[in-house]
Amino acid sequence: MRKVIIDTDPGIGSLGADIDDGLAIVMALNSPELEVLGLTVVNGNVPCEEGVINALNLLQVMGRSDVPVYRGAQRPLITDMQEIRNTFSAILKRVGQQKRLPLQKSDVGLKPQPEHAIDFIINEVHRFPGDVTMICIGPLTN
Repeated sequence: MRKVIIDTDPGIGSLGADIDDGLAIVMALNSPELEVLGLTVVNGNVPCEEGVINALNLLQVMGRSDVPVYRGAQRPLITDMQEIRNTFSAILKRVGQQKRLPLQKSDVGLKPQPEHAIDFIINEVHRFPGDVTMICIGPLTN
């Protein structure tokens, strides 16, 4: 099995955000060819903290408490996605939708790891030299 780390900005569960990252995570976790070492979350489609909660809730629904989640970059290196998120919010407001759903923490006690995403990535690459593949489906900040 190929060892992978998924670097993501999962908007799944957040009103106005796309579901592509959530779908990719589900597919990777169900692939017999991949061993998902962890999810590293970055600011992008949604703010980092919202993405962490979305990732934890997705793992909860899938019954995959074995997959650790790590907080990554809280802000972008160059282009802030906030302007794009504001555009989505304005569109939703025009059609009478809420700006964002209220965030809900995982009900089964899933929590993000205390280690920063970047440290996790470095540690795993050293632990499995040449064997870790990064699947980057969010901004490449981490």
